[in-house]
Amino acid sequence: MEAYQTFHGKCFAVSLFFRKFAPHKEPVPPIFNPLTLNNMKHIFQLTLLLAFLSCSADDDQRKTVLWLGTSIPQGCSYPRVSCENNQMKCINKAVGASFLCQWSEDYDFQKTSSGLSLSMSSDEKETMFRKYVENDSITEETLDFWKKSSYDYLLLPYVRNADIVVIDHGYNDNFSLQKIYDEGEANIDWNTDDRTSFIGAFNFIYRLIRDNNPEAKVILGGYFQDKCTTDYFIRGKWTATVLTWMARHYDLALLDVWNYTDIPDGYMPDSQDYLSLLNEQYGKSFEKLFPDEDGNITWFQKFCPDGVHPYSDPTGHSDQTLNRIFSDMLFQVTNELEASNP
Repeated sequence: MEAYQTFHGKCFAVSLFFRKFAPHKEPVPPIFNPLTLNNMKHIFQLTLLLAFLSCSADDDQRKTVLWLGTSIPQGCSYPRVSCENNQMKCINKAVGASFLCQWSEDYDFQKTSSGLSLSMSSDEKETMFRKYVENDSITEETLDFWKKSSYDYLLLPYVRNADIVVIDHGYNDNFSLQKIYDEGEANIDWNTDDRTSFIGAFNFIYRLIRDNNPEAKVILGGYFQDKCTTDYFIRGKWTATVLTWMARHYDLALLDVWNYTDIPDGYMPDSQDYLSLLNEQYGKSFEKLFPDEDGNITWFQKFCPDGVHPYSDPTGHSDQTLNRIFSDMLFQVTNELEASNP
């Protein structure tokens, strides 16, 4: 915004100056001769050009943030808004249903998502998933999309020009994260190269970032709750806990957004009609997930009416809450990084 304001301030001043003194069709006073007016014209053009160049320089000084993640940062506005509020440029390469780990054939094959691993290359996916095209489990278009959701498409083309890389993953890596969480921090193999493990997949991506841009700052985190325990909502606890362990081990900045959203566990009192009223007002079709015996919905579903995404809240409250928290946290974290690495 500062660069934007600077640009318009300069251009407005130049335009006023140009309108006041530039040549026009009215009779020219004797004191001005054509040569003088022609020189002035070039001076005005040069001044205007310098104003634009100055603005471009201001824009180029902004830090670039490469944001990687799931459908949550893909659909929510917080990557863009938090960067804009901190005078940064955002390259959002989050992909819905994607995950960090390499898919394993030990898992059930999912026609829509099994090939959306960030830590696999497009060539590896061609080798692993071609047979699913040949047996008509997936289409050629699906395989092509999976291949374009690989690190050689989403990370490598952008990381060299990134000042910051945010890894906003974890929620869709629930199989690996639950295992890591259950076994405890003391039993983590921090040196693993096994990309079917969240730690191994992170080690692989982290090395790619370091190899291609040693100066880039890596920031972990972003998930928005860690208290809800009803059914699959507990994924937030696994994600937040393991990311906290990782930030401590790797000495990385952490966006612990879950500590600031204030989404409690349990049920919202007198919420039996909340979703039906929301559906009526906004033309939605949300259904209750895991209601209590009185028909109340969870606090989690108030924040995410579709049961997963904050941006599904048609009131905009959830998205705006995350915009505010991410903006404040990105400001704090980046300033701490600058202070520690001047």
